[in-house]
Amino acid sequence: MNQSTSPNPTPFPLMNSAAWMSLAMSSLAFVVWALLAKFGAPGQAEASLLASVLCAAAGVLSLLPTWWLSKQSMQAGAMGFFVGMMIRMILCGSAALLSEHWLSHAEASQFSLWIAGWYLVTLVLDVWLVGKYVRQTPAQRPMENPAC
Repeated sequence: MNQSTSPNPTPFPLMNSAAWMSLAMSSLAFVVWALLAKFGAPGQAEASLLASVLCAAAGVLSLLPTWWLSKQSMQAGAMGFFVGMMIRMILCGSAALLSEHWLSHAEASQFSLWIAGWYLVTLVLDVWLVGKYVRQTPAQRPMENPAC
C-alpha cells in the first residue's frame, strides 16, 4: 500500500477537541453572562447565553467531519474542517434567521449579533484545534492504540 492510499494512523482527536471546545465556550459564556447580568442587561445576558449554547453545539458538531475524514489522511482531515465550517455556518445562520419568527425585530437583531459573535469564537477555536493537529510532526503524534 503506498503512502497516499494508506489510512492515517493518527486521526483527529475528536473527544479531546470537543472537550476543549466545550470548556472554552462554557467558560467564556459564563463570564459574558455574569458581566451582562451584573451591569443590568438581563435580556442581553439570556440572548448571549442561548446564542453561545447554540454555537457551541454547532462547533462540536463541526468537529465530526474533521475526525471522520482524518481517518483517510491528514489532508482529508484538513478538508473536513471546511465541511465542518459549512455545518456550523448553516446551523448558526438558521438559528439567527429563525429567530425572526419567535422574537420581535429588535430582539431578533440583537440575538443575530450574539450568534455572529459566538460563531466567530467557535471559528477561532476550530481553527486553533485543527491547526494544532495539522501542524504536528510525525514524532509529536501519539501512537495509535492497537487494541482499538
